Amino acid sequence: MSVNKVILKGRLGKDPENVSGVVKFSIATSQKFKDKDGNSQEKTQWHSIVAFGKTGEVLEKYLHKGDEVYIDGQIEYREHEGKYYTSIVVKEFDFISGAKQTTTNKPVDVVTDEPDDLPF
Repeated sequence: MSVNKVILKGRLGKDPENVSGVVKFSIATSQKFKDKDGNSQEKTQWHSIVAFGKTGEVLEKYLHKGDEVYIDGQIEYREHEGKYYTSIVVKEFDFISGAKQTTTNKPVDVVTDEPDDLPF
């Protein structure tokens, strides 16, 4: 049995973009640690996120730069014109901050969406 699962919680670097029905955005995750001299350090990683269908529509509508979001997805590697790309394909998500305030006071359900064929 194989497993391809990624869980991230981070903040959006910019508003999501819809490119030909594929919603794309990036989130930052940070890790704090002490270096060998005992000084506090922080390392930030940026992750490319893609979403399809209803999942993409909801994310595009309610997420904005700076919002915090939980993403449950899978790693997708692809090659295009000799360049290699890595992205996280959203399977489930939840709003952590920002987006909930723009909706009504109804709870936000986790949305799942599994495309039959990826367009890239």
